[in-house]
Amino acid sequence: MIQRTMRTIRLTFFTAAVVFGLAVMTANTAAAQFIGASGDGIACGPGDIETFAYDTGANFANFTQNATCTGTLWSVSYEAFELEINSAVPGPHTVIAENCGSGGEDSVIQANQDRTSSPSPAGGFNPADTCQNFVGFNDDSCGAESSLTINDMDDGFYTIVVSPWWATGLTNIDGELLVEVPTCVNNAPFVEEIPVAFEDPIELPCITGEAIISATVCNTGVQPITDIPGQPEYSVNMSSTTGAPVVIRSVTSGVGPGQIPGAAPLGGSASADLSIAPGACDVIEHVVFFPTGVGNVGGLIVERTVWADGALTGEPNGVVDQ
Repeated sequence: MIQRTMRTIRLTFFTAAVVFGLAVMTANTAAAQFIGASGDGIACGPGDIETFAYDTGANFANFTQNATCTGTLWSVSYEAFELEINSAVPGPHTVIAENCGSGGEDSVIQANQDRTSSPSPAGGFNPADTCQNFVGFNDDSCGAESSLTINDMDDGFYTIVVSPWWATGLTNIDGELLVEVPTCVNNAPFVEEIPVAFEDPIELPCITGEAIISATVCNTGVQPITDIPGQPEYSVNMSSTTGAPVVIRSVTSGVGPGQIPGAAPLGGSASADLSIAPGACDVIEHVVFFPTGVGNVGGLIVERTVWADGALTGEPNGVVDQ
């Protein structure tokens, strides 16, 4: 593990908005994610859906492929994903796993979780005994594909397993697995959206002009976004769809004035410090200048990133662990 003297990157949020004329349209919004100890995305909270590509051809095991995990065993290929629930609010939790729309191949999904201790220890799925720690199964909830919902999952690790339906005779299938834990509450800082808006209408659409554009950052987690001196928690880059120059003259957050890196081509970049308590928001103001006129900009692309420090426990350690 390489360490640099900066901060722990545990939560990043990146999104882009395109401003056309006097309106703001958000596009390509990415859900915020945590990077856990296992390196996998951790689905936590409603709307935070983690996506995993699967290809079952590399592994084979014996499965009953039914809701009671009893009866005849069938040798089929599979891929298993070990995930984790790390919530500020204890379980039971609801886990939703589905592969609907993955190409129509006949598939099944099952879940395993070792509930011998709390939180659940790593593991849960045993290829030599696929019914060990079995907690749920689904087949054909969305056509030939599957959607599994389990409402009594414990905190800790669990495994989602995708495999083809035995009767198809398929040796492997591929697609996308989507996992959501809507009952989870983020046990760290968390940002869901960073909406962009004009604070004042642009009155000079065809000549050189200036506008104030705001971005709102809300911490919906249970740990603070902490201001570490010399390490801005917010960065922004603005550019036009036509290539016309865009210059950020100033940026200001609730902590104070931010940083402007320099002249073009960095004129559209800036950063600022953040200090946001759980449940609180900060409105960041950008004074933006259009040297060749607003009418030449076409659309304004606004890319924003928020960095929060700390591991999943929310305890900062002041270094980059990633």
